[in-house]
Amino acid sequence: MAEFCLKCWNELNGTNDGEDKYILSEEFDLCENCGEYTRVIISERRITRCDKLIQKFFRLNK
Repeated sequence: MAEFCLKCWNELNGTNDGEDKYILSEEFDLCENCGEYTRVIISERRITRCDKLIQKFFRLNK
């Protein structure tokens, strides 16, 4: 699996996602696009059913 830093991942996919959407490595690793040692994306965060209920609760109580 290719390993990309968040900046390169956003550039390659035309997105502007933040760190809250992905799980990043704790250790620095080599980004396969820019060649820098940085934190790379391990996986996308999954939104659980509980997370959706919490988000709905806070939207209703604004």
